[in-house]
Amino acid sequence: TEACATWQRCAARDPTVVGRARVPCAQRAGDTTDPRHGGQRARSPATHAGHASAGVIVAAAVVPQPPALLAGMTGATQVPEIEAVRAAMQAAARFVAAQDAVVIGVVAATQPPQPVAAAILSELDVDLAELVTVSSAAPPEECVELGRALADRAPRVALLVAGDGSARRGPHAPGRQDERAEPFDAHVEAALASGDYAALLGLDPELATQLLVAGRAPWQVLAGACGDAGVRAELTYSAGPFGVYYAVAQWQIGTPGS
Repeated sequence: TEACATWQRCAARDPTVVGRARVPCAQRAGDTTDPRHGGQRARSPATHAGHASAGVIVAAAVVPQPPALLAGMTGATQVPEIEAVRAAMQAAARFVAAQDAVVIGVVAATQPPQPVAAAILSELDVDLAELVTVSSAAPPEECVELGRALADRAPRVALLVAGDGSARRGPHAPGRQDERAEPFDAHVEAALASGDYAALLGLDPELATQLLVAGRAPWQVLAGACGDAGVRAELTYSAGPFGVYYAVAQWQIGTPGS
């Protein structure tokens, strides 16, 4: 598929770009499946200490990846919930596209071989230089390693990161309702709204798997890419309209300690 071919081209240029978190596109590893605006954060995961970056990450956008967002999935019917999140996603894509930077997409490894997330990113208003796939089972330290590698890919790098929150919200969710889902998503919401990448790095992989969270590994790649830079964050969409938590955020990422 086109998504797999893109990943393979990236790996061929630099096999270390996805580190140990790399998996084939067709493989699924380990899946079983309130502040809002203007936040600013300058916290640093301890694992970043002493890292010297050859490049710099200047911005990131976080978007969801539900299949209903693909063009044509809802036919001629306009679904207000879908149109609202689609508009926020397009605005986020334009935000990273305007950064005068190499834009890299980050998605979690899923089935089918061409991830739904990759297809969704291809429909947004941004040209991706690379599409990188991270195993949904990758531990946080591997996600950090991958994020560091991506930040070093060019003098200026922007990330477009795809992933959903829990899929166990309410009786109509794809997975069985779980009372832990909404608190988990509230934690993610606060982190995305304030630019608190240390909080994203602290997400529990096992709990995320139990809650059918598709975004945990990609979000932790973003956390790794930030180093100790300051972040000006804006959360532009946050809701769970179909029993799955969707968030759209725009991060302007500055120099270390800014």
